[in-house]
Amino acid sequence: MKKTITIGMIVAGCFCLGLIIFLAARNHGIAHGPTRIRVGWQTSWSTQAQLAMTLKRTNVLSLNGLRGEFQGFQYGGPLAEAALAGHIDVLFAADQPAINLIARGAKWKIVSKCVGFRDALMVPPQSPIRSAADLRGKKIAVPFGSGAHRIVIELVRAASLDPARDVTLINLDAAEINAIVQGGVTNPTSQEWRGDIASVASWDPSIAQFEEQNLAKVLIEKRLFGVTAMSEEFIASHPVAAQAFVQSLHEALWYYRQHPEQADTWYAQEVNIVLSPTVARKSASFDKNLSAASFNDIDISLSDEDVSVLQDSSDFAFGAGLIKSHPVAAQVVDRDLCRRAQQYLLSREPALNRVQPESK
Repeated sequence: MKKTITIGMIVAGCFCLGLIIFLAARNHGIAHGPTRIRVGWQTSWSTQAQLAMTLKRTNVLSLNGLRGEFQGFQYGGPLAEAALAGHIDVLFAADQPAINLIARGAKWKIVSKCVGFRDALMVPPQSPIRSAADLRGKKIAVPFGSGAHRIVIELVRAASLDPARDVTLINLDAAEINAIVQGGVTNPTSQEWRGDIASVASWDPSIAQFEEQNLAKVLIEKRLFGVTAMSEEFIASHPVAAQAFVQSLHEALWYYRQHPEQADTWYAQEVNIVLSPTVARKSASFDKNLSAASFNDIDISLSDEDVSVLQDSSDFAFGAGLIKSHPVAAQVVDRDLCRRAQQYLLSREPALNRVQPESK
């Protein structure tokens, strides 16, 4: 009898130990192997692209129990369409495409910032246009649905112009805008690009490339921040993996901060572009995390001020008729994931050299 009880206790103990190991493994995202996460990123947007490539080409995701699948998109509009169709789980976007996505009924949450960057209105180098007010009667090319789209409307209105009547907005994607500017001025008298386009709106690295090559000059620029958005379905189905992805972002940014040339090379190789060191450094200068002094100084959390900026974006887009519903930023932002991720990272002894390039 005693022998039977002893065997039973051993079996029960083994079961409990196995359960503990299983739960611990699950909490680290490795119970059934790495969790797949489909990442949408933008091929024309630096330094978000370098961050995406760092996630893709290092072991940072696998270290956090994840397996990444990456899909590149020209800009925020097509990226939002993929999110609506359920083809991706997480995306990097400017604030406006993220708000637009949620306004269209997508069940997504904004969970962190990703990079700092700038949008700019640009004109040919010898253009007589000196301010947004000089754009009256002119054509402006911008990718509709992008963050730059909203910025153009804001800048035109600030110059007391009606964006529907006083200027003509032309919907061109980032690649088309690059081709137009690269083609040079076709009307020397008016100093306009092909199609009588007097101004374009874009973001880095295009802005810095146009400046370096003297193909365009900045008329007005605005500093902004990009966000990380994640589907509510993924968060609910994979809460540990959702937090692990935000942890991965923090670690990837620190790796990028330490190895900028490598990340720049990965990006240039991925999209088959020439990215000069000058252009890369200029683009990176708008992201404070890329000058962080230490791992603990990396910060992708959303502050109250950031949430207020997101609300301003929602208010403006709704008032301008760009979106039909009116998201409340406080309700579409999930700051808990980032808070828990950063608490975890800062509470453990950081292994600062654990992130390494994946071997081919």
